[in-house]
Amino acid sequence: MKRIKAVFVLIVLIAMMVSCSEGISPTSITLSRHALSITIGETVTLEAFVSPLDAIDTKVKWSSTAPSVASVDQNGQVTALMDGQASIMVTTLPDGFTDACIVTVSKSSAVMAGDFPSFFSLPETSNVIATFDTIIIKIEIVNNVEYIVISDNLGASWHKPIENNIGNIVHTHIFSDGTILLCTSTACYTTSDYETLIQSTVLDIDGSPYNEPKRKGFYSQMYHDRYFFHDDIEMDIFGEYVLEDTSTSREKLDARIWYTTDNGHTIKCAFRSGTTKIKGKEIRVRHIHYVGYCELNKRFYVSTGDNSEESYLLEGLYDASQDSWSFNIIGNVVLYKFGYFWFDNKYAYFLTDYTSGSYLDKKGILRCPIDSLIDINKYKNLYVCPKDEWGEIAIVNIIEYPNGVKVLFPDYLGLGVIWVATSGYNFKKVTLDQQQLLGYNTMGPNLNNEVFVLARGGTLMHNFNKATKYDLTLLLRENGIAI
Repeated sequence: MKRIKAVFVLIVLIAMMVSCSEGISPTSITLSRHALSITIGETVTLEAFVSPLDAIDTKVKWSSTAPSVASVDQNGQVTALMDGQASIMVTTLPDGFTDACIVTVSKSSAVMAGDFPSFFSLPETSNVIATFDTIIIKIEIVNNVEYIVISDNLGASWHKPIENNIGNIVHTHIFSDGTILLCTSTACYTTSDYETLIQSTVLDIDGSPYNEPKRKGFYSQMYHDRYFFHDDIEMDIFGEYVLEDTSTSREKLDARIWYTTDNGHTIKCAFRSGTTKIKGKEIRVRHIHYVGYCELNKRFYVSTGDNSEESYLLEGLYDASQDSWSFNIIGNVVLYKFGYFWFDNKYAYFLTDYTSGSYLDKKGILRCPIDSLIDINKYKNLYVCPKDEWGEIAIVNIIEYPNGVKVLFPDYLGLGVIWVATSGYNFKKVTLDQQQLLGYNTMGPNLNNEVFVLARGGTLMHNFNKATKYDLTLLLRENGIAI
C-alpha cells in the first residue's frame, strides 16, 4: 500500500513538473508600429510584444511580403531596398499569432543642415485633423454642412460620416483599442464605431458634474503624445490654457488638469488652480502649459504660467487604487516655465517658454537628470535660440523623426517660420511662403501620416479644425530633407 501511495505521489509530482515546464502560452503579439515610411537604404528596427508578459515561449518569426522592397531579419530590423510597399509580418512560434506593419519605401537623398533651402513652398492642403497608427480623422464640408469622417485602415475606406454638431474640436486622443476622444470648448465625446458620438461625463475637482459651458479655453491643449499606461491603466491627461481675461482678478485663475482612466467615457479633474492646495499653499495659474508622464519614476509633471508668480513646475503622483492625486512643488520661478517636455531613461528634456528678460540667454532646449529636477543649476542647454532669429517668440513643441531630423515649432509670434535640424541640435530657420503658424495635434508612431496644422493666429490654435492643414513630412521631402 505504501508503495502504491509513493508511486501515486511521484506521478502527481511529475504531472506538476510537466505543467510548470509548459508555462503560459502566448495569446497575442503586437508590433511597436503598424505603419512606417522610410527611404531607400534606411534601416529601422521594429519591436514585438508578446502577451501575456509572463508567457514562457516568446519565439517569433519575421517575414516580408515583398523582400525586394523591404527585407527584415530575425531581430526585426527592416531594410529599405527599393520603391514600393511591403508588409512586415511577425508570427509567434508555434502558436501562430501574427501582427503586421505596412512599410512604404521611397527615394530621397539625405542632406546636411546647411544644404536645404531656407525658404519652403507649402504643398497641397489636407482636411485631416488627427492621426494615430492606422486611424485618420478628417473634416469634410458638403453643401455647407461639416462632417467628421474616420478611417481605420490608413484611408483605404471610410466610415459613415458624422455630422459635426459638437463644434470646434480642440483636443483629440486615440486610445490603444481605437476608441477616439474628441473634445470641444464645452464638452467631450467618444466614438468606438466611428459613426456615432457618445457624450462623456465630466466631473469637477469635487466630483460634481462640470458645468461651465461658456468658459473659454476648456480643452485647449493642441499637441499631445501617444497613449501611455500608469500601473497598467491606460490614461489620457491634459490641461487648460485659459483664454479669459484674468488680469484684473486672481480669483479667476482656476485652470484645471483633466484625466481619464476609462478611455474617455469619464473625464475627471486632477487639479484645479485656486482649489488644490500643495502643502497648504494655494496655487493660482491661468495656463497649464503641459502635462507629461515619466515612466521611469511613474510621476506626472506639470508646467504652468504665465508670469513669474504663476510659473510652476509641479510633480504629481496618481494613486490608482484610490483614484486620487497628490502634488509637490519642484520650483516657482520663470526658469521653470516650459512649453513642452519629455523623458528618456535618465534625463528630462524641456522646451523653454522664455519670452523676455535676462532668461532669453537660456532660451532653447534644456536637459536635466530626472533625479535632479529640483536643482535649477543642473539644467543645461542643448540648444540656445539665437536672439536675432527668435526674439520674443516662444518654442511650443518639437518632433524628431526616426532618422534624427528634428523640427521646432514656434508660438503665434512665429507666423510663417519653423526651425529644422538634420543632425544633432543644429537648427536652421526656415521661412514658409505663407504667414501661417505650424503646429500639430495628436501624434503617434505612424510618422508617415502625421498631420500638421497651420493657423493664421493664436486664437486658431484652439480651433484647429477650422484652420488649414498640411503634411509636414511631404513638406520636408519636397525640400530635399530625408525623412
